[in-house]
Amino acid sequence: MGVSIQAYVALGSNLGERELHLYQARLALEVAAGIEVVSASRIYETEPVGPEGQGPYLNAVLGLQ
Repeated sequence: MGVSIQAYVALGSNLGERELHLYQARLALEVAAGIEVVSASRIYETEPVGPEGQGPYLNAVLGLQ
């Protein structure tokens, strides 16, 4: 009998091809042994917090099992 663990992972990128980075992170999790992506938020664009000069972020959350 296997143990079912639920987790949420926050993704974010503000450099280069932001949307591609989020897609690649999700894909890496989808092909990882023992991980199933069971839900995903939409992608949000948010303003950076912290040092000045940063570009806006793209953020998303994945639900994993």
